[in-house]
Amino acid sequence: MIDTMRVIVQYRGGHVPEADTAANEQALWAWLDRLRGQREHEQTVVLGGGRTLTGQGSDDYDGEVFGISVLRVPSVEAAAEMLADWPELLYGGHLDILAESAR
Repeated sequence: MIDTMRVIVQYRGGHVPEADTAANEQALWAWLDRLRGQREHEQTVVLGGGRTLTGQGSDDYDGEVFGISVLRVPSVEAAAEMLADWPELLYGGHLDILAESAR
């Protein structure tokens, strides 16, 4: 059996031109459906808003991270390969792939 680790993926949006918004949204949902069908996928949460709390108070969340996934993969590099076709990358979006700490 191959050893695996859990990674958390944060989806950070790019700047999609208004003319491409509908097509990009459709591509993102289709991509997410494919990801959810993979054996490595544990969970995905699509985020829609919230608050940001700082030492100076709180404010509306800016929406930079708009989703989070949990995957079980052999390595962070394997996760990067698996996620390399994320549609938002074309528009400057990026993914943070974070390894779960063993503590």
